[in-house]
Amino acid sequence: MENETESAAPLSSIEERTIELQSNPDDPSAHARLGWAHYSAGDSDAAIEVLEEARKRFSQDIEVLYALGLALKQAAKKKKAKSVFKELLAIEESSTSAAKATMFRRLAETQMVTLR
Repeated sequence: MENETESAAPLSSIEERTIELQSNPDDPSAHARLGWAHYSAGDSDAAIEVLEEARKRFSQDIEVLYALGLALKQAAKKKKAKSVFKELLAIEESSTSAAKATMFRRLAETQMVTLR
């Protein structure tokens, strides 16, 4: 019974995040959370699709870019992942809160090291 519950959890999260995104289509974090849900479920292709679309709409959102970079890395698309992380690192801190920018920059720098 536990296996059924565990396998249903990611799907439930995807469904919840899809509903959340439909209710808040202009919220970049809602897009990122749906991408994270697909990423966590191991569906990097779906995560990339959601996050690439979000990137088109919110090109300066570091949360979207970081999630996209990880999904690309998960899909073994190292060059594209590296490019996205570099893009994130180039964004001005003024585009978001300083604390959030610092956190995502450090995370992206760590990911860049693992992609060498």
